[in-house]
Amino acid sequence: MKEVTPQVEIIAETKMDFEQLQSYLDSIGATEYDPHSAESDGESLIMAAGKACYRSWQPGLNPNVTRTRSDTKEYIGNIISTGHGSVLEHTSVSFLIYNVSRVFTHELVRHRVGTAFSQESLRFVRLVDIDFWIPQVLKDEDNADSEGVALIKEAVEYLESVQEKLAKIYQIDERKSFAIKKKLTSAFRRIAPIGLATCIVFSMNLRTARHLIPLRTSRHAEEEIRLVFSQIAEILVERFPNVFQDFHSRRVGGYREWYAENASQPYDKSDYELRNLEQQLEKLESSEEND
Repeated sequence: MKEVTPQVEIIAETKMDFEQLQSYLDSIGATEYDPHSAESDGESLIMAAGKACYRSWQPGLNPNVTRTRSDTKEYIGNIISTGHGSVLEHTSVSFLIYNVSRVFTHELVRHRVGTAFSQESLRFVRLVDIDFWIPQVLKDEDNADSEGVALIKEAVEYLESVQEKLAKIYQIDERKSFAIKKKLTSAFRRIAPIGLATCIVFSMNLRTARHLIPLRTSRHAEEEIRLVFSQIAEILVERFPNVFQDFHSRRVGGYREWYAENASQPYDKSDYELRNLEQQLEKLESSEEND
């Protein structure tokens, strides 16, 4: 057994074809619009999708539109505040999440709207060494360094040894047929711990991300999923600052808890109201400093 820590890597995101967009803009006479004004391709696409809805690339293209927003932060901020979230669905990101348990992945795959999943299959991948993350809550207890954690490690190491013994008993390494190896591997996994470390590729659009981050970093969420989504939040807030401009965080129970005025909120309404008051106080103090 090897003790590990859940990790997140962003491995893909939406890319723009600016030449094709410019071709369209030229065809409708939108000579004033700069498609490169956003800080990322993903935010450029969100702006393009929104402006396509109203032909609001610049004043004059739509007789009903006399003024347009060209600043990315202002434009996307208006989208967020008005709830026009469908355009956020055009931009997606993909993460490789590893050293996470199947406890985590079982919870993650419940979010099926605006998502995609590809998980390491223990029907094909045989267990030799078992990596394992021990929740911090177990280490924070007074007996963490003795009885509790030691018992968990002992149990995982025993189950690891069972995998090795089964491989020898059924002579899986001597088998020629991959089909038989697959059946045996699938059978062996049934007695592996649900907490064993695995990996999953997880894709979602940014509208979904705005919904999931507050829910899964809430103090009420399971510890491991809080740890993972805290990492996801930090990546997305840095990479798409305008899409997540209304997100704020504070540390609760050792992890960052993210919240936003225009996003889904955690389960406890009183917690949200307290955070909202704190946010208003921060704005007031900032305003007084600038006066």
